Amino acid sequence: EVYYYLSGTGVELIKGSVAFNERTCPLGAATSTDTLIGKSIIIADALTLKLILAQPAAYLLSSLTYATAWAQPKQLIDKYQDRWTDHLEGFGGNLFTVKRWDHTGHFDLVRNEAFWGVKPKLREIDWALYKDRDTMWADYQAGTSDSMSSPPPAALANAKALPGFHADPDPAITYLTPHWAIAPYNDVRVRQALDLAIDRTAIAQASHGMLTPSMHMVPQGVPGYNPDLRDPAGRTGDAAFGPAIAEARTLWQSYVDEKFGGHAEQAPRVALEYFNNNALGDTFSPLLMQEWRAALPGVQVSTDIRDRARAGIDDFLPSLWLTSWTMDYPDPQDFLSLLVHTNSAYNQTFIDLPEAEKLTDQADANPDQVEQLRQYQQAEQLYVSAVAWIPLGQSLNTYLVRPAVAGYHERSASTVALAVWQRISIDTAR
Repeated sequence: EVYYYLSGTGVELIKGSVAFNERTCPLGAATSTDTLIGKSIIIADALTLKLILAQPAAYLLSSLTYATAWAQPKQLIDKYQDRWTDHLEGFGGNLFTVKRWDHTGHFDLVRNEAFWGVKPKLREIDWALYKDRDTMWADYQAGTSDSMSSPPPAALANAKALPGFHADPDPAITYLTPHWAIAPYNDVRVRQALDLAIDRTAIAQASHGMLTPSMHMVPQGVPGYNPDLRDPAGRTGDAAFGPAIAEARTLWQSYVDEKFGGHAEQAPRVALEYFNNNALGDTFSPLLMQEWRAALPGVQVSTDIRDRARAGIDDFLPSLWLTSWTMDYPDPQDFLSLLVHTNSAYNQTFIDLPEAEKLTDQADANPDQVEQLRQYQQAEQLYVSAVAWIPLGQSLNTYLVRPAVAGYHERSASTVALAVWQRISIDTAR
């Protein structure tokens, strides 16, 4: 499904990509004889890749940093077909090459002596791949690893007390998606009332260090983040994190009076939905139920927990879904156009705000970055005011690194920049 990132938001991006990806592959075929290579994907020379677009896309270069655009070793794929990842030893054209990947939890890299730029100080990196964070945390405590990302929530208090603990804003938003075509969320007053009744500071505290308060769609750390964004009550900054009870109650009562003659018990219930084994859902659900009941007189609320193992894409139509989105590439398009455009496959809650969509369409194609980001900010403000989402908070990237590992620093989504890998070293005296 990820080809969608390079096929555009409802309209084609790379020329011919939509038709190509919608075709059915012949049974058993690993490659296609009808390819975009040589048509809209052109290898101009050994150092130049040329892409022909169906329309202007100012966000294209940012989107090419996502995994959908990463080059794959054609020579291995041609030779080993769908087993090519079993033959990566000695392969790699960047800072490191693969020494071992045994598919039993070991992924080891060695320095690429043929790398054209500054070579990393480390000669070898041995990765241990874990099935769960509890085991990873136990090994870190035992001293068998030098770093680890995302300590389990139950261990955060102990992790914070250790040297080398970091908690940095991660460009990821946890939010609720009210379905614009399902009552009561099809009424903007209800969406706004539910949004304004929430205490985001309490939500962050309940997350045990996994979230920091936010009412944004475009998170801090992404170009175009708007510190002056206003919530549906017109509040900005830290003031927007607390509940606006009076405003929420007025909006709810206006809806109940108009639609149900003042009888709140006749209004459709507010059902928070999420998959089972979701720690944040289990934590937030009782808190949200309490806040909504306290702020909105007579509101009927409930929690519906879905079985992930039995959930197919068409099995249910969530009306108020708990979800999150982590930045794929550093551009507001990844949080706005990609997720809420009426033609986007990700817009499954029928968000439809033409005036905002006009701005994102303009921004998507605008080569003037200053004007482009201003258009995205204007669009985000419209979406936030109309409550396309109900943001709960921005994720924190938590990780541990031993003091002996000098220069190590993670950025978004637990990744480490290539420039950081070039300077990391081990202080054997510590």
